[in-house]
Amino acid sequence: MSIARTVTKMVDLVLQNQQKGRVLVMFQDMSDRELADIGVSRELLNQGIRAYPWRTDEAAAGSAVSGSTKATSRFPQGFVLSPKGWAA
Repeated sequence: MSIARTVTKMVDLVLQNQQKGRVLVMFQDMSDRELADIGVSRELLNQGIRAYPWRTDEAAAGSAVSGSTKATSRFPQGFVLSPKGWAA
């Protein structure tokens, strides 16, 4: 693997972790009800970035509200953080 490719991967990893950290802070400010609505686990949030994706078992299995565009006070349901930002 070339040095440039290695450096690029390292920079991408750092940027992804920074984005996850920003999202983590936003999620930690949400109520338990809001987190439950979007299928995010407070317990996993408390474990930090390494526990990403902070989804509950039900949300990960796809049994959470699917196809819904109903929004909570901050985030639309069904949206997840991808390496390039939020995705449906």
